[in-house]
Amino acid sequence: MTTNPKGNEETIQINVRQTEDYPVDLYYLMDLSASMLDDLNTIKELGSTLSKEMSKLTSNFQLGFGSFVEKPVSPFIKTVPDEIENPCRGFRDDCVPAFGYRHILSLTNDSERFNEIVKKQKISANIDTPEAGFDAIMQAAVCKEKIGWRNISLHLLVFVTDADSHFGMDSKLAGIVIPNDGECHLDHNNEYSMSTFLVCKHW
Repeated sequence: MTTNPKGNEETIQINVRQTEDYPVDLYYLMDLSASMLDDLNTIKELGSTLSKEMSKLTSNFQLGFGSFVEKPVSPFIKTVPDEIENPCRGFRDDCVPAFGYRHILSLTNDSERFNEIVKKQKISANIDTPEAGFDAIMQAAVCKEKIGWRNISLHLLVFVTDADSHFGMDSKLAGIVIPNDGECHLDHNNEYSMSTFLVCKHW
């Protein structure tokens, strides 16, 4: 660090410490494709565990939950009516139709509510390996009011999947060519309404 006009250098030690009780918002974004069934079963008490661990760092902690699967369009999913209704047909009877991204629980300090929401989730399925993860990340980031991100908090997004995510060019396989506009597109059901219209966002 230069400390005077002559260009002499001095080493200065600076100690930095995080503000005590700094607010933290954590959004858990989970892949709910069929291969994630075991993982879904293991996180049913996750809210309590996260709150307990985070309480060691801050008392001002909120957590939320969202999920994603795949763009619900051919060739990423099967389009036979029975397969649309239950994409796990043949090996499970309780799968839900595929969806791009679904915001399920806005940020809250109620860890028990988080646990209840997670326990109600059901898996879905698609054809190919990559998922619509990047679409989900984009929506979770830009839909600030829906998610409940606070301006004064540290934002953490936990992305949980066992597969790669689709890139922009992949969407062209389904005839989707309109560039992602980076805007929030959650409908009245808190689902990503432009999943079959906008190219997958990627970085």
